[in-house]
Amino acid sequence: RRLSSTPADKTAERQAKVVDRVDRASLTMQYLTETLLWLSRESDEALPVTSLALDEFIHRLTDELRYLVANKNISIEIDTEPCLIDLPEVPARIILSNLIRNAFQHTWDGRVVISQRGDHVSIVNEQLEPSQENTDLGFGLGLQLTAQLTAKLGWHYQNDVTNKGHSVSVSFGKISRSRVR
Repeated sequence: RRLSSTPADKTAERQAKVVDRVDRASLTMQYLTETLLWLSRESDEALPVTSLALDEFIHRLTDELRYLVANKNISIEIDTEPCLIDLPEVPARIILSNLIRNAFQHTWDGRVVISQRGDHVSIVNEQLEPSQENTDLGFGLGLQLTAQLTAKLGWHYQNDVTNKGHSVSVSFGKISRSRVR
């Protein structure tokens, strides 16, 4: 529907963006389904581990979710350092995406600060003015899933309500090796 209201000279560009977003959403659903199935199993079957550049991973996830801050007065600050870590990528993606998505969705006028030092990631969202709007855009399942995943994987997770927003953090565990740029 949005594409039909787009001028012809911008249609191809918009179509590419829409297809990319649909592809990402499809992969997210696949990852979520696989992870929920894994979570529901009684066994302690290990998930496949990948060597991830955590700093680059955070930047990529943030870029994928930037559409959530379109037309909002939000500054986004990202402060990372090079870090190569062995992690099960799918749950790490689900957890970080949930936390970044929540910060973006629940901030209208303020800032989101994403920082990473080693295996520790923190995300803080601050509203400049307390919002009078109903900010509950979901059912809280993303944070519940994050808590369950981090508990099962032995990762430290903390979620604190502040007077202007939220402060969340997750520590993934031991770093496999440092990466120098």
